[in-house]
Order: sequence, then C-alpha cells, then structure tokens
Amino acid sequence: MSSSIDALPLAPVANDFHPTPEPDVPDTDPDAIPELTFYPTTDDADRTAALKLVADSIAQQRQTASRALLSHPLHIALFVAVCSLLGRWLFLLRGELGVALSTVGGLTMGVLVVIRWAVAPYIELAEGVHPELLEGKEVVIAKYGQEVIGAAVWGWMDEGKKKKGRKAEVVAWTVRLKYRGKGIGVGLLETVVDEVRGKGGEGVGMVEGGIYSKRVLWNVYNGVFERREERAKRALQATWEARAGGNTRRKR
Repeated sequence: MSSSIDALPLAPVANDFHPTPEPDVPDTDPDAIPELTFYPTTDDADRTAALKLVADSIAQQRQTASRALLSHPLHIALFVAVCSLLGRWLFLLRGELGVALSTVGGLTMGVLVVIRWAVAPYIELAEGVHPELLEGKEVVIAKYGQEVIGAAVWGWMDEGKKKKGRKAEVVAWTVRLKYRGKGIGVGLLETVVDEVRGKGGEGVGMVEGGIYSKRVLWNVYNGVFERREERAKRALQATWEARAGGNTRRKR
C-alpha cells in the first residue's frame, strides 16, 4: 500500500540564496607583450612626453662628453705620468706607501670632479628645452604599450612656400636609453618619411644648427658628436630612399 505522503503535491522549496556576482575582470593578459606602435600625435600628453624625451637625450650627452674626456690619449698619458711621479717621490724616496696611495686616490677624485664640472652645461641645455620647440611642428612617437619610448619632431623648411615641392627637416630624434639599438629609431624615421611624403613633401633632412649641435667642449673632444650627427643624416637619407618607391604607411 502506497504511503499517503507520496500523494502529496510537491511544492517549490523557498531558496533565499543569491550567488554573489563576480567582479568585472578586465580582458587583459598580464603576460601579453605590449604593442609597439609608431604614429603622429597631436595629443598634449604625448607631445609633453616627447618633449621630455628630447630634454633627457640632451642631458645624457654629459655621459658621452665625460667618456670623451676620460678616454682621450693625452689625458690618459698625463694622468699616468703624474701618478708615476707622485708615487716615485712619496714611496721610493720617502717610503710612504699609504700617503702615495691616498694622494693618487685624491688626484683621481679631483679629475672626476673637474670632468663633471666641464660637462655640467649640458644640464642647462636640457633645461632650456621648452614647449616652444614644438610650435608649428609635427610630432611622431613610438609607444610601447602605454609608454612613450621614442619621439621625432619635424617641420617644413619654408613655411611660406607652396605645399608642393616643399622639403622637411627633423628637429629632434631620440629613443629612451634602454630601448636604443632595437630598431625604434628607424621606425620613427620611417613614420616621419611617410608623413612627409603623404603631405606632398619632396625631401627631408636633419636640421642644421639644431638643439643637438650645441657643444660645451673644445672641438678636439667633439668627434664623437660629429660622427653621431653624420650617422643620423645617413640613416634619414637611407630611409627616404628606401621608402620612396612605396606608399605603405604605419598606422596606430
């Protein structure tokens, strides 16, 4: 005989449990490699970041100038000669090894202080980079994810000339220090060339007497800067010639 309980209608069971909604998780992969993009920009934040990169690149010329002073053959020979004379006089003649070592150490510190003083004007040059540099100029940036890692500033050589047949000049071109030697600079030049060609330009070159042309040392120490400028000119010329037959433009 069936139980009377089996005949009772089944009523829905009250359930006050409501699952907690999961928080929105951004659709990003923390292990994903950031995208590298090259593009012209009119955004104030991007242009400010580009200007800061330019100023930093001028300040970093201190390091190059310091190496030029430290590695000059005449300076090395003079330093070794002075240290040898002091060492001979203090140690061989007077037998004071500790004093000799202390004197050579003090002389070394003095040389480093003089070199630091000699290259200090590069800081003043960097501080002199103001937003006026970008007035009437186009800015191209390289962006790695959300970080601006490279910039190029260019403009027309003759603003009063008709657009057809105009030539452009690159005023500044730099890449953040840790990203140099990875092709970022070439990508910037390619984007500049594409922009110039797209606006009807018939040529582009590095500006003469620009912000990178100012020197604080005597000419005998500036060979490394001259060679660097020549390489930049050749790189830009090679990029123009390589892109002259194509019309592919980088996009963001």
